[in-house]
Amino acid sequence: MALNEKRLKEAVQKELPVFGFFSPDAGQLEQAGEKTIALLGGDETEVTRLDGPAPQIEEIVLAAGTISFFSTKRIIYLPLLKPSAYKEADFKELCDIFSGAENSVLVLTCQIAENWGKPSLNKAEQRLLELCGKLGMGELLAKPTEAELKKMIASWAAGQGASIGAPAAALLLENCGPDAALLQNEVDKLAAYADYGEITQDMIRELGTRSLDADVFDMAELLNRGKTAQALQKLEVLLRLQNEPIAISAALATGYLDMYRLCAARGKDSKLIAKDFGYRSAFRLTKRQTLASRMGRTRLRECLKILLQLDSQLKSVPDDRKPILMQAALCALAAQQSAR
Repeated sequence: MALNEKRLKEAVQKELPVFGFFSPDAGQLEQAGEKTIALLGGDETEVTRLDGPAPQIEEIVLAAGTISFFSTKRIIYLPLLKPSAYKEADFKELCDIFSGAENSVLVLTCQIAENWGKPSLNKAEQRLLELCGKLGMGELLAKPTEAELKKMIASWAAGQGASIGAPAAALLLENCGPDAALLQNEVDKLAAYADYGEITQDMIRELGTRSLDADVFDMAELLNRGKTAQALQKLEVLLRLQNEPIAISAALATGYLDMYRLCAARGKDSKLIAKDFGYRSAFRLTKRQTLASRMGRTRLRECLKILLQLDSQLKSVPDDRKPILMQAALCALAAQQSAR
C-alpha cells in the first residue's frame, strides 16, 4: 500500500526513534523520507544526511551520538540505504546503532527489488524492516494503484491551493505514468501555471510532461491507423530528445506484449489479467484494450517477432546505425498492421 500519512503523523507524535521505508519506487521513497523529516521538525531540527548505499559505520555512530544544538533530537537521514552492501559484522553494528539511538531519530529509505509487480526483499532488507517495525515504524510500500494515484493528484493540487477534476487527473496520469515523484512535480508546476485555480486538461496538454511509454503508445496508435509518416516523425523527435533507441524499442515491446496478453485472454476483464500476470494495476492494460482488439492476436505475434529481432540488432550495431534500424522496424510494424 502507499504511505499512510495518518499513521505517519501518529508515529511522529509518539516520538518513535526509527522510521524505515522500503519500496521498489525511488520517487515514493524520496517523498516518504522528506514527509517524515518535515513532520519531525523540518527547518527547526538539525538533519544529518548520509548519502550512498552503505555509509561508513563510524559516520553513523558519530552523527547519532552528537547532541543537537536545538532542543529537539538530531535527525539522521539515510536515503536509499542498501543493507546487503554491508558485511555481516558491520550490519550487526548498524542494527545496534538503531537499537541504541538516544540523541537522534533515524530515518532511512531502502529501494528494494520488484517481482511480478510486488515488492521483494532480500534477507538483510527483511531483517532491517523487522527491526524498524520493532523499534519504531517500518513500512513496506507497494507502488500506488491507479485509484490511489488519482487521489494523490487531487490531494497535491489541494495542498497547493488549486483543484483538478477527475478527467484532468486521469489525463495527467496517462501522460506521466505511475511515477509518483514526476506526478507531484507536474501538479506543482501546473498549479502555479493555473494561478492556483483549476488545473484543466488543456493546461496539461499544453505544458504537461509525457512519459516515454505514453509517446510510444501514440506511435503504435499512429501505425495502426496507417499514419506511418507521423509515427516516424514522432520517433525522430524522441531520438532528438536523447531517448536511447534500446529504451524506445523496449517500451514498444512492452506495449505490444500487453496487447498480446489482452488478446490471448479472450475478453477476460483487464483487472483479472493484471492479477494473473503480476501487474500492480490494470492501468496499462485498460489503456491498450481498444487497440489490442483492433489488431488481433496473430498480427500482434508477428509484431513481437519484429521487435525481438530489433532488440537483438540494436545490441550488436554501432550507435549511428540504430536510428535506421528503428525506422525500418516501424515500417515493418506498419506493414504488418495493414495486412489483411
